[in-house]
Order: sequence, then C-alpha cells, then structure tokens
Amino acid sequence: METGKMNVAMISPWAVKCGIFTYTRNLSEALAEKGVEVYIIRLPRFGRKSDPIFNQVVNKIPVNEIDLIHVQHEYGLYDNYDVTFYNGLKRLGKPIVSTMHAV
Repeated sequence: METGKMNVAMISPWAVKCGIFTYTRNLSEALAEKGVEVYIIRLPRFGRKSDPIFNQVVNKIPVNEIDLIHVQHEYGLYDNYDVTFYNGLKRLGKPIVSTMHAV
C-alpha cells in the first residue's frame, strides 16, 4: 500500500444494466479523479445466492492492498445472506462502509 493514498474495495454488481452499477461506476470514477485506487469486486446480480458464493466474493478482496471496504447494499442482492456476508467481511479487519439502495 502506498503511503498517503487510499485504496478501496468497492463491492457492487458490475457491467449490468442496473442503477446500482451506474451509481458505483460514477462514484468509482470520481474517487479515482481524487487519487483513490478503487478495486471493483463484482457481486453477482442474478442467480441463486448461497454462502459459498458470498465467501467467493469475500475471498476476492485484496485485503493487503486496501484500506476500506465499501459495499453497495440492496436487499435483493443478498437475499437472506447479508449477515453471513458482513460477518465474512468483518473477519478481514478493515473498516466497512455500506451505501443502502432502495431501503
């Protein structure tokens, strides 16, 4: 990690027609313009959800490269696995920020 530079893991649906993707892309671009390194961690938008799928998402986070985890949250993205998912993120020992969409 470069001293003085913030590195953020951004967890979101990616490259799909979805307002959360559009928001996250715009936010990531704005952060990059300010010198923040953004690592996109793609969250599956559709399909069956399960603990192993969310564990895969957690395992993709470059924990030694980041300062912060920013989760784009909307209930339909996580079904009933959001508590398990956030527990997995907490084990990484990094601060977690969530942006709630359509609450």
